Amino acid sequence: MNSKKIANDYIWNTLGSVMNAASSILMLLVVTRILGMYAGGVFSLAYALSQQFQSVGAFEMRPYQATDLKRQFSFLTYFVSRCLTTIVMVLCVVVYGIATQGFTSDTFLLISLAALKIFDVLEDVFHGELQRNDKLDKAGQAYFFRVCSTTVSFIVGVIAFRDLAQACFLSLGVSLVVCVYFNCIRNIRWVSKGYAAHDVDSLVRSVFLLLKLCLPLCIGAFLAVYLSNAPRFAIEEYLTKEDLTIYSILFMPALAINLMSQLVFRPMLTSLASLHDSGNQRAFVLVVSKSFFAILGIWAILSLLSIRWGTPFLGWLYSVDLSAYLSELLLLLIGGALNAFSIIVYYALVTKRRQALILAGYAATSIFAFFAGGPLVSNWGIAGACLLYVLSMLLLCLCFIGIFVQSGKR
Repeated sequence: MNSKKIANDYIWNTLGSVMNAASSILMLLVVTRILGMYAGGVFSLAYALSQQFQSVGAFEMRPYQATDLKRQFSFLTYFVSRCLTTIVMVLCVVVYGIATQGFTSDTFLLISLAALKIFDVLEDVFHGELQRNDKLDKAGQAYFFRVCSTTVSFIVGVIAFRDLAQACFLSLGVSLVVCVYFNCIRNIRWVSKGYAAHDVDSLVRSVFLLLKLCLPLCIGAFLAVYLSNAPRFAIEEYLTKEDLTIYSILFMPALAINLMSQLVFRPMLTSLASLHDSGNQRAFVLVVSKSFFAILGIWAILSLLSIRWGTPFLGWLYSVDLSAYLSELLLLLIGGALNAFSIIVYYALVTKRRQALILAGYAATSIFAFFAGGPLVSNWGIAGACLLYVLSMLLLCLCFIGIFVQSGKR
C-alpha cells in the first residue's frame, strides 16, 4: 500500500469520524440554544436511546466484515443479514417506545431519531465491504457527506420549524437522497466486487451462521452503548431534564477522546488482521501498544486545556453556566480515556475472534453499572453520574486487558 493511499484512507476516515462526532455536538447546541435547556434534555435522552437501538441494527458486523480477509462470507450475505437486523431494530424501537411512554410526543420523537439511524446501519455494510476491498477512502467520503447532510438538514429544520420531530422528517428526506447516491450509485462498482452468487439454501445458511457468529459481538456492543448511556438513564430517573443537558454538554470532550481512538485504530483493522493471520504477534502487540500511548497523549492535552478553558468555553458555546462543574468535566475525561483504551483492546480481541470473552467483559461491567447508577446519582447528582461512567470504564478496561493478556499466553 503506497503512502498516498494510506494518507487518503486516514484523511477521509478522519473527516467522516469528526463529522459524526460533531453531528451530536451541533445538534444539541442548536436544540439547546433555540428550544431551551428542557428540550436539550429531551433530545439528549431520545438520541441516547436511538444509539442504543442502533447497536441492534448494526449487529457489530463491521469489525467482523473488515477483518474477514479470507472471505468466509460474501457481500450478499453481509447485506441480507444487515437488512434483517435493521428490521429488528425498527421493531424494537417501536415496541420500546410504546411500552415505556405510550403514544406520546416523546415516543414519536424517539422513533423519528431512530429512523435517522437506519442510514448509519444500512450504509455501514457497504462501507465495511469497501474497507475489505482496500477502499476505505471511498467509505470515508460517503460517510462524511451523508452525516454532513443529515446534520445540516436537521439544524435547518430546528431553526425553521422550532420542532424536533419536523426537523427529523426533513433530515430523513435529505439523508435518503445522499445515502442512495453515494452507496448505491457512486460506489456500487467497488462493492459489487465482493458479490458472490448463492442459491437460496446456501444463502440462508450463511446468513444464519454470520448472525450466530456476530451475536456475542452484538450483545457486547449493545451493552457497550448501555455503559455510555447508563449515567444519562440514571439522571433521567433521579434528576431533571436540565441536569441531563448539563451532563451531555460536559460529556463532549470525553466524546472527543473516543473519536480520536477510532481515528487512530479503525483504519488499522484490516492490517491488524493481516498481522494476526501471518502469526506476527510481536508486531500485533506493538500496534496495540502504540495506540495506548497515542490515547494517553490525547487525554493529557485535553485535560490541560480543560483545566484552563473547559467549562468557560463549553458554557459560552451552549449558553449554560458550567462554572461549578470543572471536577465533573475532568472525571469524564478520565472515563473517556479509559473507554478509548477498552475500544482499542476490543478491536484487537475481535481480530483474535474472542467474541464470547468480550461479551463476558461487557456483561460484568453492565451489571455493575445497572446496580451502581441509582445510589451514585441519587446521592451525588451529576458528580455521581460522572463517577459512574469512570468506574464502569475502568472495570471494562481491566476486563479486556485481562482477556487480551490471557489470549497472548495461549
